[in-house]
Amino acid sequence: MQLYKIDDAIRQAIEMGTDPETGELLSTDEVEALLVEKQTKTENIACWIKNLRSDLTALKAERDSFNARIKQTQNKLDSLTNYLEFCLNGEKFESERCKISYRRSESVEIAENDLMNFIDWAEKTDDTLLRYKAPEVDKTHLKELMKQGFDVPYAKLVEKQNIQIK
Repeated sequence: MQLYKIDDAIRQAIEMGTDPETGELLSTDEVEALLVEKQTKTENIACWIKNLRSDLTALKAERDSFNARIKQTQNKLDSLTNYLEFCLNGEKFESERCKISYRRSESVEIAENDLMNFIDWAEKTDDTLLRYKAPEVDKTHLKELMKQGFDVPYAKLVEKQNIQIK
């Protein structure tokens, strides 16, 4: 969707410097070479950004709608499969349009109330039975502490200028 008309020369210059696969702007040489006032370039690029934001919002809404349909379809598939398993109770079924059979599989289950006991046992017996996640920094909490005056080694508060286009 186009909210604003973008000057074709500016659009083409930016497209020439943009990676077609990633959308990343790699070169502004073509834009800078245009004999157009800075105000015109700035206004057109700002309006293009507004267009892209609008597109992004629409795409995210479509994605969310699509994800909701995927979840709904998955739930229906799971429910119908469970119902069919319940009705057939392990019996095979065959017709001209479908064939239902079963295959054996194995999986490990640990009851929720036994999980901590298993972890304790595995740590003492064979810790290769466990996987550990790397810790993550809680930057929000860290920022709060640093603003309160705590001296935190290896981290620093950086003030940035964030562009606002409306």
